[in-house]
Order: sequence, then structure tokens, then C-alpha cells
Amino acid sequence: MNAEIGLSATTGEGLPLKGVKIDATLQGIVSEVSVTQIYKNNEPTNIEAVYTFPLPVDAALLELSVEINDKRFQGQVLAATKAEEVYEDAIVSGDSAILLKKIQPGLFSVNVGNLLAGESATIHFRYAQLHRWQGDRLRFYLPTTLAPRYGAPLDAGLADHEIPQHSISCRYPFSFQLSITGALADAQCHCPTHAITRSMNEEGCQLGLPEAANGMDRDLIIEVEKPANYQGEGFWAKDGEQMVTLSSFYPQLQAATTREPRCFKLLVDCSGSMSGDSIRQARMALSEIVKLLGADDYFNIIRFGLHHQALFPECMPADETNLLAAEQLLTELNASFGGTELGAALQACFELKAPVGMGNDILLITDGQVWDSESLIIKEAIKSEQRIFTVGVGTAVSEALLSELATSTGGASEFVTPNEEMGKRIVQHFKRIAQPALAHSQVHYPSKPKRYSPERLDGVFLNDTVHQFAWFDDTSVDSAKFDAQQVSNAEKLSQSVLLQEWSPGSDTLARLAAHSRLSALAKDEATALALQYQLVTEHTYCVCVKHNEQQQELPLPELRTVPHELPAGFSGLGTVELEHVVSAMDSPHDANCIPSDGVVYSSPASRGEPRECLDITPFLRCEAPVDRHIGYLAESLNRKYTSTNSLQLPQMDLDKLFILGEVTWVVDALASLRSGKVTEAQLVAAWLSVYNEVQSGIPLSRHVTRLVKRLCRELEVSEHLIEAIRNTMASAKASHKQGGNKLDELTI
Repeated sequence: MNAEIGLSATTGEGLPLKGVKIDATLQGIVSEVSVTQIYKNNEPTNIEAVYTFPLPVDAALLELSVEINDKRFQGQVLAATKAEEVYEDAIVSGDSAILLKKIQPGLFSVNVGNLLAGESATIHFRYAQLHRWQGDRLRFYLPTTLAPRYGAPLDAGLADHEIPQHSISCRYPFSFQLSITGALADAQCHCPTHAITRSMNEEGCQLGLPEAANGMDRDLIIEVEKPANYQGEGFWAKDGEQMVTLSSFYPQLQAATTREPRCFKLLVDCSGSMSGDSIRQARMALSEIVKLLGADDYFNIIRFGLHHQALFPECMPADETNLLAAEQLLTELNASFGGTELGAALQACFELKAPVGMGNDILLITDGQVWDSESLIIKEAIKSEQRIFTVGVGTAVSEALLSELATSTGGASEFVTPNEEMGKRIVQHFKRIAQPALAHSQVHYPSKPKRYSPERLDGVFLNDTVHQFAWFDDTSVDSAKFDAQQVSNAEKLSQSVLLQEWSPGSDTLARLAAHSRLSALAKDEATALALQYQLVTEHTYCVCVKHNEQQQELPLPELRTVPHELPAGFSGLGTVELEHVVSAMDSPHDANCIPSDGVVYSSPASRGEPRECLDITPFLRCEAPVDRHIGYLAESLNRKYTSTNSLQLPQMDLDKLFILGEVTWVVDALASLRSGKVTEAQLVAAWLSVYNEVQSGIPLSRHVTRLVKRLCRELEVSEHLIEAIRNTMASAKASHKQGGNKLDELTI
């Protein structure tokens, strides 16, 4: 891998991520993927590099290690709060540290803190994934970049420093190798996104990218065709003193040729992010679907962006006149609706009238590029009691939202990149919509399991995949059988698989099985299970610390956010052609780094930034009176003390705290605690150390919080004083809300 290709932005500023290497194996329906990220600090000071990146939504993160100066350090999974604390303590102390966290399904971040001047860090992490068949193909999916999304990332749970940035000039070297073994080793493979090499050896099929550097500007997709007579497979492995099995089936029957008429609500994303390849794919998909409507079906087409617009005021019969109107609409379909108000559009779909007694489903075609309200959207979708089938289009689809929308409503999802066979995929997906799910789906074993995951097999369709983990005390279980029944004609289906031993000595299957249980558990139980099996989740992070000799001399690191490449074909910037990409590098714009704001997209990173755009001499500017309110102090400190300057937080008395904008009742509460035992500087430092716990609204930034921690150490602020401040402020806040004044009763 050439680590010197595309390493600098147009300004000459060094980008800390130097390249990514992927080594993967696909053993039957389970893949293990090892990711190596190489960071190098070319700057004269220590930095903290933050990279927010996507992984498959069902990936189980298993391991993290880091190599610095030829020494390897192993990460440990801890409860999220504890891991953050360990990481922050290391950064403030001048040690180097790595923090790997899961922000939300399919979205992770890695923080490389205190990477010293001239130093390199090689980060390794490994994840496992259980794959599913889409029709007669298994889809190996490797996301490499994040597209700009519409909405507010802070509302989606991201911290300021985790908000992804994008650049049209960065390009990261990327290498990929995939070894296919087991039942699929001889299967036909196809890559619709990249030019790949293929060879066979004694281990199986070897796929890879050519030696030339490949940009991370689109998802990498490998499609594996189903071998003849393949019906499924199964594995077993030791899990402590017990045995865990994975049974996977591919239920196939001839689908019923007749079906009941249905009502189809076709919801298509026409926002700006769909420009180019995505809207072209959506147009193709809808054209295919309209051809498949029966004369007794009902339908409607709803376009959405910042607003939504239905073709008809209510769902209409699929007769000649209405189909002609649909075809006319599709010829004019374009991405001109601005932002992506998905929630409002879905709500309009739910409320569209359909014939009484007729089953109605929603087919959503989108790239899924939205940040906020995801949980609310899912909640409303479940409440509607309408199935949602999703088609994700584009080169970097947001897989998590579309998968969750489909599975939580009893639908299914399909993802299609520009070079995949759109027509065939849509026909397959539409047939799935027209069928009811299989009835009485159940897996039987020779012995009764102690536990299943999932416990119920609902929403299984013909030609879909059925996975189930099971745990046994009996270690002689060697087979499993799947039974189900077609609703339309009562035809029964039965398939059996023999269980093979998973790679001896490997704990991957046991940890993958534990990961499958997490979504069904309460937070405390899920956290305990994740810690037991050392899994990275929303509640458990992986942290790794390296001690630095010169730690006392280090300033706090300057923040560097690693930008993403813009997806190929995004917003009409080029298009994706087979084995060749016309990328955004050809854009005439002379911008170095494009954050996800602009005409269409939200402005994620502007909060708290200084506004120096006014063409007015500074001494002529008139300062407005201080608008003293809760959060003003945080705004003042966050604006003045940033990770891009070397200012240290000074010792402050209560007058200085008031001048900076703290509200009166807080200053009064602190004043009530003055005594000969503590100084005002210690009181202020102790208050700032608990500020984010007590005050609502704008919090102190991560950098200011680190400066406060250093100041507390310098002033030798005791835990006893911090606890006293915490209790005092909680009481003072309650008293202030009630309009009373009991500050005289407060003591340290």
C-alpha cells in the first residue's frame, strides 16, 4: 500500500489518516474482517485525531489493538463512562490513548489522542458479521465513507468533535483482500463497485483490489451466487462449559402464482442528496414497479424532500389512466425537493386513504441520508401498523435506518448500488411485498436448547434467510431442522442442516451469538453481557493507553477531524461507472474541506465558532450587553479556549466568573461556601468540574473540560470539595427554580 498518495489537503495541512487496509474471510455465511488504520502526525505538536466511520449495522466488534513505536498495546472493553474517564485521564496526563466507541447502529468513532509530533500509530480492529441471502445472492458489504446527511447530528447523539466532515481533495489509500472458504468457496462472485482480482488456492477463492491505490469513495460490494442445491448450513462451537450452535436456512418453495390485490404506497426521496446516480436508480426502480401492478391493485406515488407531494389525493386503482399519469410523473422525476424530511413524508403516507379491507404497504426508495429523529420515525412507523419495504440506492447508503425501518414493521430491505441489476432486484423485492410471511416458522433440534436467539422467527419470507443461535448443555447436538408453511396454499416446507465445528480454538461464533442477544436485553443486562464477552456496543467502549515519558511537558493535543471522501456520484458530482470512477476530484471548486453544510444540508459544526467575517475595524465594534443566562458561561469559555490555540485556563475568582457570564444565583451559592479552608480559585475550579452534570443547556466543550481537569490538579482541588460543590449546586438550583433563597443554610 502506498502510504504517500494523497496525504495532504490543498492547504498543505497534513491529514493524520494515511491509509486503510482490509483483510477479510468469508466462511460460509459468517465473515471476519480485520481493519488496519494508519495514522501519522506530521505536525510540530501533539494532536488528537478523530475519525467517525461506518461499519455494517450488524457488525460485532471483537478486538482493538494499537502499535506505536513498534510496541503493541491491547484494548480493553469497559463500561462507556469508565472508558471515557480512562481515556480523558490519559490525555490530560500526557499519555497516548485510543478510544473506540459505537455512536449508533452502523456508526463508530476512533479517537487517537496525544499522537506525538512525527509519531505514527497503527490501529487494528476486528469485527464479525452474519450475512443473509438476498434472493439467490449473498451480499458482502463493506462501507468506506459517509455521505453528508440532512438534519442535526447533535440530536442524533454525536458530540461536536465526532461530526463527520467531508473533503473533495482528500483521498486515502485503501487495500482489500477477501478469502472465501467453506460451502461458498467455489461459488461465482461478482463485484459491481470495483475492479477486483480473483484467484484460487488450497484455502478457497481469493479476491482483492489491484495494487493501485483505490479511493474510499464508495461502498465495496461482493455478490456471491448461491451454489446449486444450497439449502443452508450450520456450525457449533464451545462457549465456556456449554455449546452454541448457528443454524442458517434458505427456505425455498415455488411462490403462489395468484395473490390478493394490495395497495402500494410508493414513497420516493427527491432531496438534493439523490441527485445523479441515486435519482436515476429511483426512476428505474419505480418504472419497474409500475409495470408489475395488477389491474385490481391500488397505488399512489409520493415524492418528498423538504416537503412532500402525492400524485393523487388518495390511493387509486392501477387502471390505464392512472398508470399513464404515473409514467408521465416518472419522466419528470428529479432531485429538486431540497432537504430530507423523511418523518413528515412517512406520516403523510401512513394517513393516505386506502380501500377498506385491502392490505397496504409502503415501498420507500431513498439513500437514507438523514441524522435526526430516527427513533421517533421508527416509533411512528411501528404505530402505523403498515409494513415498510425499503430500497437503498446510491454508493454510500445509510444502511442502519433503512434496515431498522423494514425489520421493525415486518417488511424487508434491499440495497442496490449503481452497477447492480436494478430491474431484477426490484422485481424480486416486489414479489416479496406481494406475499404474506411464512407461517409457523420454527427450528427444531435433537435436544432442547437452554436459550434461543432470536426467540421468535417472525417475518420470514420465501427465499429469505433464517438464522438462529441456540445454547445447549448437551454437546452432542449435530443437526437442526426448519419447518414452516405457506399461507396462500398451506404447502409445508422442511429443511435440515448438519452442524460443523467452527474454527477450533476461535471464540468468534460464541461472541457473535452473544452479540445477537444484546438488542433484546435491558440496558444493564446488555452492558453486563457485552463486558463478559468484550463486545463494543453503545454502552461499552474499548480503550487502550500508552504511557509517555515526557508527559508533564505536553500541552493538550490539538484536535484534528479526519474528513471523509465525498461518495462517488453524490449530489450529481460525477457518476459511477464499472471499474472506473469519475470522482469529485474533477470538481472546479477550489475548496479544501467541505463540511456537511451548504444550501441543502444542515450546518453541523458552526455552533460556538467565532464570527470574524465583519469588515469592521475591531475598535469600532460595539459590544452588546451581556445576555446573562444559563449556558452563557459555557459559550464564553468554549469560544475562547479551543483545541486550536494553546491558551491555558487561568485561576479565577468569583468576580472573574461573573464577568465571564455566570448567572447570579450560582455565584451567590459559591460565595456562601467561602471559608478559610478553600480559596475562591478552588471553588471556581471545583464548580467548573461538575458544571456539565448540574447545568442544562450548552455544556463545556471537551477541550475546556480537559483544561478544567488540569486546573483542578494544579490547585489540588479535593474530591471532598467537588462532592460538596455538586450537592450544594443541586440544592441551590432547586431553590432557585422554586423562587426561594436558602443559600444561607448551605455549607461545605
